[in-house]
Amino acid sequence: DWFRSEKFGILIKDILSSQRFKERNIIDVPKAFSLYNKHSTGSINIAKEIWKFINLELWFKEFIDNK
Repeated sequence: DWFRSEKFGILIKDILSSQRFKERNIIDVPKAFSLYNKHSTGSINIAKEIWKFINLELWFKEFIDNK
């Protein structure tokens, strides 16, 4: 339910829309957006996958980008 909230929705969309996230070329961004949209409407539950890509991006920002 967290990832369906407005607060987390903004964070997730910001991450998916960020240029650095796209440049990493690890996650298929259009597919991730599509899946997130389905998740946010309750059509599917991909909370574990969302958790993974959010934390991966935050890890990159903290330990790779900030060197």
